Amino acid sequence: LHNPTASAAEYNAACLPHFFELLGQRGSNLAIRPVKLPDGSSLRELISHAKIEMARATRDPRASQAVRMRSWKALEHALEARKCRHIGVSNYPIELLEEMKQWAKVMPAVNQVELHPGRALPALVSYSRENGIALIGYGSGSYLSISDRPTISAIAEQHGVTNSQVVLRWMLQLGVASIQRSSSPDHIRENLKIFHFKL
Repeated sequence: LHNPTASAAEYNAACLPHFFELLGQRGSNLAIRPVKLPDGSSLRELISHAKIEMARATRDPRASQAVRMRSWKALEHALEARKCRHIGVSNYPIELLEEMKQWAKVMPAVNQVELHPGRALPALVSYSRENGIALIGYGSGSYLSISDRPTISAIAEQHGVTNSQVVLRWMLQLGVASIQRSSSPDHIRENLKIFHFKL
């Protein structure tokens, strides 16, 4: 999988959400707090927007495209050499997928993105279906653990399942593969029990 960041500034902007979510839930002193300002504004959105704008201001679009092209050409070469069966991208928005059509010999088989009920990405889901690109969603576990999700909890109670099972079933019905990680055999079994109900 190839990530679209082509500079340190772009990479730093792309990694910023981890300082709110993953590090926050693990109790790291690197986590950014508070999550919301006194007026209710999301600090994540404000800081992320500022970092993205800073990255845009300092980047050269042609140089960034050249980096993405070189990386993708290397993946196409690996595919042609039969060193892999499929090649894909990670965190590519529609704009970059459309850009690829101008120079890619092979379009991505898959796009791995943060996708869950809190970040549904309907336009990207539709685009991917229309263009034969499978979507793999990550972040559902972080989404559930960040804060209380009353709608998800109500749906889970209605079906007699867990919040995690509701999110996994939602992704399945959307046609999105889900990346789940767990070291608990019970949790792994629970994640597989999503075929007996529909949303």
